[in-house]
Amino acid sequence: MKSVRVFYKKTGRMKFVSHLDMNRYFLRLVKLAKLPVWYTEGFNPHPYITFALPLSLGFESEYEVVDMRVDDECSFEQIRMGLSENAVEGIEIFKVDSPKMKSGKISKAEYRLEFDGKFDTEKFTEFLKSDSIITQKKTKKGVMKQVNLGGMIFEFDLKEKDPPVVEICLAAGENNLNPRLLTRTYTEMTGVCLPEYSVTRTKLLVASGDVFA
Repeated sequence: MKSVRVFYKKTGRMKFVSHLDMNRYFLRLVKLAKLPVWYTEGFNPHPYITFALPLSLGFESEYEVVDMRVDDECSFEQIRMGLSENAVEGIEIFKVDSPKMKSGKISKAEYRLEFDGKFDTEKFTEFLKSDSIITQKKTKKGVMKQVNLGGMIFEFDLKEKDPPVVEICLAAGENNLNPRLLTRTYTEMTGVCLPEYSVTRTKLLVASGDVFA
């Protein structure tokens, strides 16, 4: 058996499918593709697959990653074709390769925020540049704690389009910053409501800035 890493896009209506349901979907997709995958042991054996970093409900993505183990004789192209031929609209398998990095190394994610209307981009830029953006964030244990989001914003580019688009790199992985929390904090601190916007995760990165592979 060998470990393989599947790279895919999640767009359109599929953004409304939760992470838990995506797990179930990929289990079914692997079966439909008839891939010779490794199964877990125990009373309820099932294909063993793991996702690199869960995607928030309602977000699209151009760079999602899921790992699995398959028979050594199954080529990367056979896996890609098998999954692609059985995937639903909104799931595009664009690459299959051997894992180069451990998922725990992911520390950053890039997002594209596309707004539905105009807003004060200068004021929002000043907010993103601030070293002190204090808010409350729920931990994995469900406990609220005070955090400084300023140290979790690595870089951003606000494009003065009509309407504006923001490309931003935020902390991810163990110390994760959701773009929705960032914009909600902006509203809480300034009293200004931003227009509705869509979110697309465009890349997963490791600490060095290299793309997760």
